[in-house]
Amino acid sequence: MIKSFAPGEIILFGEHSVVYGRKALAVSIEKGIETEFFSFDDIRVDSELGTLKASLGTDAALEVSEVSEPLKPFVNMIERCFSYAGLEKGFKAVIASGIPVSSGLASSASVSASFIAGLLAYLGRYIGKKELLDMVFSSEIDIQKRGSIIGPACAVYGGMVEVSEGVIKNHPLPGDLGDIVIINSKEKCSTAVTVDMVKSKLDEDPDGVQKIFDDMHRIACDGQKVIKEGDMSSLGILLNENQKYLKILGVSTKKIDKCISEIEPYVYGTKITGAGGGGCLFSLIRDTCSDKVRGIAENLGLDAFKAHFRGHGVEVNGERI
Repeated sequence: MIKSFAPGEIILFGEHSVVYGRKALAVSIEKGIETEFFSFDDIRVDSELGTLKASLGTDAALEVSEVSEPLKPFVNMIERCFSYAGLEKGFKAVIASGIPVSSGLASSASVSASFIAGLLAYLGRYIGKKELLDMVFSSEIDIQKRGSIIGPACAVYGGMVEVSEGVIKNHPLPGDLGDIVIINSKEKCSTAVTVDMVKSKLDEDPDGVQKIFDDMHRIACDGQKVIKEGDMSSLGILLNENQKYLKILGVSTKKIDKCISEIEPYVYGTKITGAGGGGCLFSLIRDTCSDKVRGIAENLGLDAFKAHFRGHGVEVNGERI
């Protein structure tokens, strides 16, 4: 058996403004997606999103007999792995997710990294991080039809990922950054909708929205400094400031705003992670307050769980790539 794991992410600063060339920072978390691979005559993938059944074809192509809609991109993923390994072999894969899907935690990048690294190991072919990142990003495009490389980079490399003007840099985490609580609003909104919403605001008020993007860039730069210093109080202030601009851009919701207001006394700061319009938010927690924050969120009908920042990315059988 092969067991692989890849982490999810939270975006600390810069969603939306990064689309227009400003800095964004994201960090991997200990929660993510695990995949187990077993010997099998044909090919089967089981997950909470459905099942894929196929048999081995010719020239690394699959003959698919059954596939649920969310797992259709896995056909290309498997065929890419067979081509890369130069080997076709039956397997059964069981995917277990520790993060909510389509909620701003990069679940699609996490599942791609976990699946690809695990399948290649099952085929006896281990892969370097750069090659894995390229394959995961290709799969991300298959799944999302559009996407940023920041999620795949967090899944593969772990730690903190910086994106500025399309250039990616990976940074180690500087010691313990404390605990976070991730809260799932359980509201769904596609990334395309919120990106288009922000673009409309930019078209209506180019000077005003560009000023917001400049301010968000400045917040991301300041955030990178205080993270290195381990200054949780200052980091929380910057998270709140970034969230204020996301609200102005129209990607927060009444449910999210109410939750942020009620947990405010118990956190350093809270903001949305991802494109917004729903999905998840995260709070940097004051000492001993995580249970209080989770209780408030759950009383509002939201899901909440504690998480830790993670300094490394994908693993296969407990070993880092």
